[in-house]
Formats: sequence, C-alpha cells, structure tokens
Amino acid sequence: MRKIKFYLETGYAGATHTETVEYPDNTEDSEIEEDLEAWKESCISYGWEEE
Repeated sequence: MRKIKFYLETGYAGATHTETVEYPDNTEDSEIEEDLEAWKESCISYGWEEE
C-alpha cells in the first residue's frame, strides 16, 4: 500500500490543507496526479466578478 500525502499551501498563515490517501502498490503516478488535481479543486474556490 502506498500512502500519499496531499498538501495545499495558500501563502497565508494557517491556511494549509493536508490529507493522506492510500493507494494500491500498483497505482500509476498519473492516477495520483489526477486525484491530486480533483482534491485541490475541492479545497479552494476562486474566480472573479465585476462589481
């Protein structure tokens, strides 16, 4: 079993997200990268709007 720690730092004190995810030994790194991207998007919200 591979234990992978995802982390996201925003540059602000205390604004760090971490999660440890377990994968089978034969999981491709590309699959982990895809999961990381999806996880990152679930942790942050961003955009812009005109006022």
